[in-house]
Amino acid sequence: MTQRKKLYLSIGRDPSQWVAQSRYLKIAADALLPQLRDAFSKPPTLPGNRERQLALYQAYMLQAGLAVENAVKAVVIASTPSLVTATGCSKVIPEGHGHGFAAAIQRYIAVSEDERSFLTRLEECVLWSSRYPIPLKFTIYERAEDEQRRSITTRDPELLQAMLTRLWHLVTDRM
Repeated sequence: MTQRKKLYLSIGRDPSQWVAQSRYLKIAADALLPQLRDAFSKPPTLPGNRERQLALYQAYMLQAGLAVENAVKAVVIASTPSLVTATGCSKVIPEGHGHGFAAAIQRYIAVSEDERSFLTRLEECVLWSSRYPIPLKFTIYERAEDEQRRSITTRDPELLQAMLTRLWHLVTDRM
């Protein structure tokens, strides 16, 4: 095995690396909050504000969603480091092509109904709505619209912090 592969495995199988990445993404999400709140405090009809609202919403939700995804992967890898192999780590979260953290998180921590709703919205953003104008299939778009999966609430930042703290503790308390 090459040194590069050994390093890849060492980093990938170390849950503290995944927690650190989760924390970096949370910092990035938090940095957007003041601008996001400011944009949503103004009417969308203000010139340029609707675009600003959408851009900041998408950026915040994507960073927050990736923070949760990395935290869940940290917990999974802490219990089963062999899921990271010399060829990849695609089976860490098998759902949603590796991004299905909304279901996976519930195997490790209890989540409230508000947290479950937030997780569903975050996952929608990570999978497509913060990256593309439409998903690959109309049925996914239709479900997102019917269930209001492309939305944000004022409680989302505190829900994010609470879930991440619980996930991070699952890993750091083991170390």
